Amino acid sequence: MNGRRGVVGRLAAALRWSAPGIRSHPSDTGRSLSLLVTRKFEMVCSLAEKSKVNITLEWNDIGGTSKHHMGTFQIDFWFTMGSTYSFLSVMRLADVERSSGISFRWRPFHLLVILEEMKHIPFADKPAKAAYMWRDIERRAAMYGLEAIVPAPYPAKLSIIANLVATVGMQEGWGIDFVRAAYRRWFVHGQETGSEPNVSESLHEIGQDPDRVLKLAADDKTKATLTAETVAARSLGIFGSPTFSVEREIFWGDDRLDDAINWYKSRRLAAAPPM
Repeated sequence: MNGRRGVVGRLAAALRWSAPGIRSHPSDTGRSLSLLVTRKFEMVCSLAEKSKVNITLEWNDIGGTSKHHMGTFQIDFWFTMGSTYSFLSVMRLADVERSSGISFRWRPFHLLVILEEMKHIPFADKPAKAAYMWRDIERRAAMYGLEAIVPAPYPAKLSIIANLVATVGMQEGWGIDFVRAAYRRWFVHGQETGSEPNVSESLHEIGQDPDRVLKLAADDKTKATLTAETVAARSLGIFGSPTFSVEREIFWGDDRLDDAINWYKSRRLAAAPPM
């Protein structure tokens, strides 16, 4: 475990930078709130903005959006692992798929990059709003039959690591299982997402080797893939998590999931050939 912690620690150190103008917040118990992205990550984002085609093609090659999907209707589920409200969507989406017959494409992205551009840190120095958030999540979780022990550790200071691991998982086919396991450990067992022991125990739970996965998560190709998805989210106008998109129509928030489904159905119906 110590060796594994070392891998996570080195990955975290390589990814962390303190953003100018961001101060410590009471909710962070005196620790400075980092945006957890490297200057390199930021530079790649800038490069991606200028070279969307090349980076998108690389994402296509490893199983992302392909030309085959262009022009078809689907619901994309955009999420970042440090998002509290995404817990609700993550934990109920499998049931929604079964009941609706609609499949969702899970797309992790690094929301903190977009929030930094907006100069917006949710719930920081906003105790009344934070208290409402936790109570709202608790109510909605009960409505969905989900267990949630709140407040959970927040903010998730190493969310980028969880996003990178989720990115690897989406490429290899176990990403959804990891995301669900990591959120369960965050909201039920109080293990902060992106940190240890959450990452390693979540990977063990789904039958993945943490050392192997963390090495892949630290690889430049994985960082470029997460960057490309963040750029794609920005290009759609996405500013929060969870967000659902049908083509270029976006629906922000777990409570907009039904709207996204209804829009999807209406678009499919309108596109159907006449009888």
